[in-house]
Amino acid sequence: MKESLIETLLNRNIIQPGTLIYGKVEAASLGQDMYMFPMELLFEDYRNKEFHCRDKFGSPFIIKFDDLLEIDGMEPDRLASSFNIKSDGTDKPVGKKRGRKAKVRI
Repeated sequence: MKESLIETLLNRNIIQPGTLIYGKVEAASLGQDMYMFPMELLFEDYRNKEFHCRDKFGSPFIIKFDDLLEIDGMEPDRLASSFNIKSDGTDKPVGKKRGRKAKVRI
């Protein structure tokens, strides 16, 4: 995952507290061994290239930027393209609009 894209999404407030994030987190299994599990969590804050999140029971988890899979059910590249952002975090040039022109009402 490109860090510049995630930083752009955070700076534009597309990812804000309360956003559902799906990614791999390190959690303990029954034998207390640490494994990476995919989980859907509620975003709270970010620090040092990590998302600090909580699950539905309130347990804290950390998702690293590289382990992020989906944001609100969409892949980060697809979410960025809906806001006219390229996958590297820069603005996408807006092209000519197509289709019928709107009627001018006076």
